Amino acid sequence: MLLVIIITVAQIIYHYKLFLSHRTKKIPYHTSMFTSKAWVIKPITGHPDHIKHNFGVCLHVFEALVQVLQEHGFV
Repeated sequence: MLLVIIITVAQIIYHYKLFLSHRTKKIPYHTSMFTSKAWVIKPITGHPDHIKHNFGVCLHVFEALVQVLQEHGFV
């Protein structure tokens, strides 16, 4: 009897998750037409919050990172 209850609950959970996965419409997130270089330049030259949102750091931190990478021959 316990096995029947466990199987029934598992089936209910499976079908519920299957139902929810079909209900939510997936919307593409990364749809920019920019090349990789243009994609990096846009947040740097645009609104100050864009670089923080896209890269997770402020502009001065990003610029310092680029400088360090250039000094070590990575850029």
